[in-house]
Amino acid sequence: MSTIRAVLFDMDGLLVDSERIGIRASVRAGRALGYPVDEALAMQMLGLTREGSAAKYRAAIPGMDVEAFHAAFVREMEDEIEREGVPCMPGARELLVWLEARGVPCVLATSTARALADRRVERAGIARFFPLRVTGDDVVRSKPDPEIFLKAAALAETAPGACLVLEDSVNGIRAGRASGAVVGMVPDLTPYSGACAPYCDEVFQSLFEAREWLAQHIG
Repeated sequence: MSTIRAVLFDMDGLLVDSERIGIRASVRAGRALGYPVDEALAMQMLGLTREGSAAKYRAAIPGMDVEAFHAAFVREMEDEIEREGVPCMPGARELLVWLEARGVPCVLATSTARALADRRVERAGIARFFPLRVTGDDVVRSKPDPEIFLKAAALAETAPGACLVLEDSVNGIRAGRASGAVVGMVPDLTPYSGACAPYCDEVFQSLFEAREWLAQHIG
C-alpha cells in the first residue's frame, strides 16, 4: 500500500449530509410541478450526473420537463440549506482538523457546480480546509471518468498513487480507481456491495475509521 501524501474528498454524502436534503427537495419539486417523484425514485439519482438523472427521470415519468424540474429541485435544495444549514457527516470535521495539523493537503473533488459547492462547504463550516477545489465546472468528463481526481492530485502536487480518494458513491469509487489513487469508500445511502469491491482498497464505516487508517499510512 502506498504512503498517503494527500487526501481527495468527494463532498455530497461524504463530507456533508446533503443527499438527504436532495431527496426531500426532489419530492417537493415533483409535488410543485405535478410529477410523481417519491423518495424511492429520488434515491436512484444518487451518484449520477445531471444528464444521467435526467434520462432516468424521463424513463420513469414520460413527458417530464426535466429542465423545469431541475431548476425547481435546485431552488428547493438551496432554500433548505439557506434556512437550516447543512450538517457535516460523522467524523468529517475531526478528520479535517487532524489532517490540517499534520500538513496533509486536502482537495475537494466534487461534481457539484462551483457556486453551489462553495456555498455548501461555507454553510457546513469547513470551507477553510479546502483552499484547493475541483468542481463540476472544472471538468469536461464527469465521474466515473478519472478527470476530476487527476486534476485534484495535480492541485495537491502529489502523484495520484500517493493520494487517498474518499468517496461514498459507485461512480466516485470507479473514478478513483481509474485515476490510480488509493480508494476508500465510506458508504452512506449507497451501501457497499460485492460489486464495489473491484474499485475499493478500503471500506470505512465512518470518517473516524478513515482517520484511524490514515494514522498508519500517511507519510
